[in-house]
Amino acid sequence: MRFLYARLDDDARAARSALGREWLFGAGWLIAEGPPGGGERPREVCEIADEPTGRYIARQNPARVLRGGAALKRIVDEYTETARRRDAAVGRIKERGERASQEDLDAWDRSQYQAGILEGPLRLLALMYADHPDYRDTWRP
Repeated sequence: MRFLYARLDDDARAARSALGREWLFGAGWLIAEGPPGGGERPREVCEIADEPTGRYIARQNPARVLRGGAALKRIVDEYTETARRRDAAVGRIKERGERASQEDLDAWDRSQYQAGILEGPLRLLALMYADHPDYRDTWRP
């Protein structure tokens, strides 16, 4: 999970550096209105001959990247909390041995099931960063 969090943080840093601008595309020009990160240049213009590319770049504006990253982090957080509950239940079960409570067994069973459901989507999310040097092929779904 640290890998995915770190990549989302990288994306957020890059997006925050370009916040405060409105990204527009029209007639072959990509326009970033407003100062980048509070800077002094109010407007930047870039010619992009390929209309689909220009529209795509404008659509992936910093605010959208930040919202997407925050949503993905909530999924990672949900898995992390579920795994923490599972591991805590395992610890209690091992400690108590045959005297493990039904409550602990149920907590382990429930959290193990939930973690299993979340693990697949997290592996898919990590695929976005498969070109990163820290990505491990063992994470591939």
